[in-house]
Amino acid sequence: MNSILVNKDGAQANLLGFIFIILLELPMMHFFIHFVWSSTAANIITGLTIFSLLFFIAEYRAVAKRPVSISKSQLIIRYGLYPAYNIALKNIKSIDLNTDFIARARSIKRYNYSGYPNIKIKLNEPMGDINTVFLGLDDPHQFINAMNKEQKHAI
Repeated sequence: MNSILVNKDGAQANLLGFIFIILLELPMMHFFIHFVWSSTAANIITGLTIFSLLFFIAEYRAVAKRPVSISKSQLIIRYGLYPAYNIALKNIKSIDLNTDFIARARSIKRYNYSGYPNIKIKLNEPMGDINTVFLGLDDPHQFINAMNKEQKHAI
């Protein structure tokens, strides 16, 4: 099984940056809201901020431990805390490089933290409403080569 880590555009470093910003902002905003508005509002907003901090820490750890994997029969997309998305290799029509912005749509699934996704996967048969999957990976050429190699063996 081939595994490809997802660190495109410094995703893990960006998440760590947000964690530090939240940690710096948390006590300052708590005291500011406490003295300017109300202590109850400060406690509620601080609680919500701590919840978001926990989410960012979980996402930061998941990015490093959950790679996109290619097995003998399927592509397993694990992207941070998102649930795994499995695509049968036989259901993949084409894999191409992508350099365009991808807007939200019902027929596509995007796995990308920042910038433009650099991989476009078209499916033979839609999976639910999804007929195209976009990925943002560190080394798209390595991924495409590995996928082409596995697809030849799967046939």
